[in-house]
Amino acid sequence: MHVNSDKQILNDAARPLKFAMRLSLGVGLLMLIIKIYASVITGSAAILSDAAESVVHVFAVSFAAFSLWLSMKPADKTHLYGHDRISFFSAGFEGAMIIIAALYIIFGSVEKWRTGFPLENIEQGIGFVVLATVINGGLGWYLIRQGRNITPSSLRPMASTF
Repeated sequence: MHVNSDKQILNDAARPLKFAMRLSLGVGLLMLIIKIYASVITGSAAILSDAAESVVHVFAVSFAAFSLWLSMKPADKTHLYGHDRISFFSAGFEGAMIIIAALYIIFGSVEKWRTGFPLENIEQGIGFVVLATVINGGLGWYLIRQGRNITPSSLRPMASTF
């Protein structure tokens, strides 16, 4: 019975972090859709590169959610002190994903610059980018605020990308 109460306490403590992960994933997917649409209607390499960053964000949040789930598992024979160190790996994974996105952005932008692709529907594209920026700023503010109150380091790198 003592084990169940400890598990319940741990689950209650992780509830805000789980909500933040779900919210970040949902908003990340919404922003990805907005940015891809804006990129398609404008032909802008800059907006496409922003969409690439959103892809990274969605993958990173998914991995962070998995890390949270794994870190909640109790200690076992192969992990005598538990699984909570996975949150550090999660932060490193997001950093690596950002580097990969940066390389994609560089190569994609150089290719668009080299071929001279014309831009279209700039006003609509800017409107969608501004909408995504406002959504992104609100989520970043929320995650930073929550990150100050939550111990695992898996939330802080997500907030700092906003």
